Formats: sequence, C-alpha cells, structure tokens
Amino acid sequence: MGGFAAVLFDMDGSLVDTEPIWHVAELEVMAVRGSTWTNQDQAHALGGPMMRVAHYMADKLRAEGLGSHDPEDLIGALLSAFEAHLDRGRIEVYDGADALMREAMAAGLPLALVSNSTRRLMDKVLAAHPDYRFDLTIAGDEVPHGKPHPGPYWEAAHRLEVPIGDCLIVEDSPTGVAAARDSGACVVAVQHMGQLDPGPRGIVVERLDGLDLADLAARLLG
Repeated sequence: MGGFAAVLFDMDGSLVDTEPIWHVAELEVMAVRGSTWTNQDQAHALGGPMMRVAHYMADKLRAEGLGSHDPEDLIGALLSAFEAHLDRGRIEVYDGADALMREAMAAGLPLALVSNSTRRLMDKVLAAHPDYRFDLTIAGDEVPHGKPHPGPYWEAAHRLEVPIGDCLIVEDSPTGVAAARDSGACVVAVQHMGQLDPGPRGIVVERLDGLDLADLAARLLG
C-alpha cells in the first residue's frame, strides 16, 4: 500500500488558529448593531462560507427587530474587524498541522490550501508564513460553490492532477468536513466545535499532534 498522492489543508481552524479571532469579529459586528452572538450562533457560522454567515446574521437581526441589513455590508464589516485583529497579533499555526505540513514538504508531496475565506484574507495568512510551500491555494471567492459543497476539493485535485480518492484532507468544521467527506478523499477531522462526520474514509481526532502521514495512510488508505 502506498501513501497519499497529495495533502489538502483547510485554513481557519485546521492550519491556523483563527477561529477565536472570527468569533471576536462576529461579536463586535453584532454588538454594534444592538445584538448578541452566542456559542450556538458561532457553531452555526463555523467554517463559513461568509455569505451564509452574513445571511444568518441578517436574519437574526431582523428577527430581533433590529432592522434590515444587507448581507454584503455585513461581510464587509466582518472582514474589516477580522483583518484589524490579524494586524494586531501573530497568526498562530497549530503544532500538529505544522509538523504534517513539514513532513509533506520534505516528502515532496503536492500541497494545497483550500479555504472558504476570501483571497484577501488567505494572502494575509500566507504572507505571515512564507516558509510554507503550497503548490496551489484556492479561496472561497474563487469557486462557484464553497464548502460544504465538495467542489473546491475536486478543483484542487484536478489542478494538482491527482485522484481525489488518494488525497488526505485536513478539516475542522462541520461545513468543511462535509465537503471533504463528500469529495471522496481521506479525511482527518480535528474536533473543535460541532458534530463532525468524516464518513467511512475519515477519522476524528482531538488534535493533530503525534500523527504522521505513514500512520494516517495505514489507517485511511486500506
């Protein structure tokens, strides 16, 4: 049995620890408009895509009698708040993700970063970590359908010229895990929040620390 043909990483919550920053940005955007943002709201928003989150916010504000809000305006406010927090602090990479990334790079495996975040935010994260070598990056505003649709991962495998069934996808949100599972790839799902269903070719882990590609291939490529 061989190893993986490529490794495809989600960004927020899988590679970099940005989900708490998103949560703060969501709290701020809703507070300015007179509303709150609960853990249940955050669980719904986890993994995006941004338009779905913005529509959810607009619906919540309307239901609370706080007026009608354009989802595009809410997206702009979210992006501004998120970027302001990114600019004030370091964008931390999870230790286990860093180890898997470096193992894949050392092995010469094709690597892709596939996110529901916009290109603007993805480039900011990439600029903070120039030592990572991605063969391909796909942002949420560059594909017809974002996650939970499997299309972004199909597109990544197609452009890398590898079978999606031989790829390993690292995800963390219910939205992203659904996209990874339905793509037909092998999935390692990192449990942060929400119910994760990686399917028969996937596993759920508390963290990536201590996992290596050989171990994951033995467990998932049977």
